[in-house]
Formats: sequence, structure tokens, C-alpha cells
Amino acid sequence: MRMSYRQKALVVAALLLTCTMLLVVPIVTASMRPLFGFLSVLAIYWMCFCVPIAVFFGHGHVRVSWRLKTSECWVPVAALALPAGVSLVAKPWIDMSSDPLVLGLAAICALINGPLEEMAWRRPFRANSGDSVRFELLGLGLFTLWHVPLYLSVGITFEYGVFGLLGGAFFPGVVWILMTRRTGSIGWPCVSHPLVNLAAFIPLFAANFCALTSVETDIGSKVFSHVPIATAADGNSFVVAQDRSIGAARFGKPLNVTVPNPMRPV
Repeated sequence: MRMSYRQKALVVAALLLTCTMLLVVPIVTASMRPLFGFLSVLAIYWMCFCVPIAVFFGHGHVRVSWRLKTSECWVPVAALALPAGVSLVAKPWIDMSSDPLVLGLAAICALINGPLEEMAWRRPFRANSGDSVRFELLGLGLFTLWHVPLYLSVGITFEYGVFGLLGGAFFPGVVWILMTRRTGSIGWPCVSHPLVNLAAFIPLFAANFCALTSVETDIGSKVFSHVPIATAADGNSFVVAQDRSIGAARFGKPLNVTVPNPMRPV
């Protein structure tokens, strides 16, 4: 497949994203608390890749529209079936009683990430494809590949491992390409994508970040009033709490959280 200058530039930009983030993600997530690290990675991705690519490569004949022909009535059905299918696997309703702050952050990230990725991936690779399916599939492969660095996030566990992470990017991406090619628009993928993200982000955020926020916000309060206190060899006492939330239970065992005893006299 011979590629034009713009096609080559788009592919190189996507490859640079993955290569760079292979270094950036572990460093950023290891240098701060998991929640802040993960949010920082998303912010870097959005501002340094998604926005520039959407601006410089996203123009063209690919519209953002929800108008459909009669023969395209399957598109909204598929757009809503995807998040429903992801929800059956990820079961986000289990975590709806988790920390409202964490759930709110998951929702905000999903609503930003979904449309922005359609603007930065689906639209540019369609607009610059010359109607080549192979070039759009190449874009899908690069989009899937970008998720590999995310798996290297320090302190963050993905419930279904690296294959779940990559499969969750690839298979919905195939459907979104079909929608875009059929309608000439990314309108319905822009609806479906954030809903899929929401179904995946709620369990991810609840399982990894709820224990952190409860420790940070409730230290010294009644959360630790009935938990054991251990004494280290140097005489310092520590509170040893167990997070038995649904999010922690997803991984089969409670999460031990050890912090200095807030009631220890100075």
C-alpha cells in the first residue's frame, strides 16, 4: 500500500505516541498517587496527541452528523448495543455505590475521551484514507497499540489484563469504522464511544482509586475507629485497614491499606 505524505505523517504520529507513552506512562504513574498519575496520563494524551491530530488531520469530508438514511437504521442500534455488551462484561452497576467523587471523575473522563478519540483517530484515518479500507484498519491497529502503554501504569490493575484492554479497543473500533464508512460521519461513534468508555471506566476507577480516596479523606475519622493498630519495631504505631469494598472484591481479596496511626500522640 503506497501512502501519501499526509498518510505517512499520520502513521508516524501514532507510532510516536505509542513509543513515547511507553516511557511516559510508567514514569508519570510511579511519581504520584495512582489516581493523579492516571489522570495526568490522559491529560498528556489528550493535549499532546488528540487535539493536534484532530486539528491538523481531522478536516475533510467526514462529517459530525446524526442524520441517517432508511438503510442506515442499524447504526444507532449498533451504537447502543456496544456499550450494552461491554456493560454485561464489566458490570459497572456493581460499583455504583462507590465513592461519588471517583464515579464523577470516571464519567467526566469517559465523556471527554470518547468524542475526542473519534476526532483524533476515526475521523483523520477516514478523511485521509482515499477510501482505502486497509488504511483505516491500519489506523485501528495503531489505536489498539496505543493502549499497550496504559497497561504499564504503576499501581493500576486492569481486571481483564492486557488482552481485555486491547480487545476492548479493537472490537468496538471495527464497528465504529463500519458506522463511519456507511454514514460518512462520526456522529454515532461519538455517541457510542463515550458510553463504552463509561461502562469500562466505572469499574476501573472504582477498583483502583476508591480505597485511595477513602484513606485520604477519612484518615483519623470513624473509618479507622474499629480497625487493628499494629506497632512496628521502632515503636511507631500504624493503622492497618482493609478495604472490603465491591471494587476491591473484584480481585478476590481485600486490599490492605497501611497508614501512620492518626491518633498516635506526638
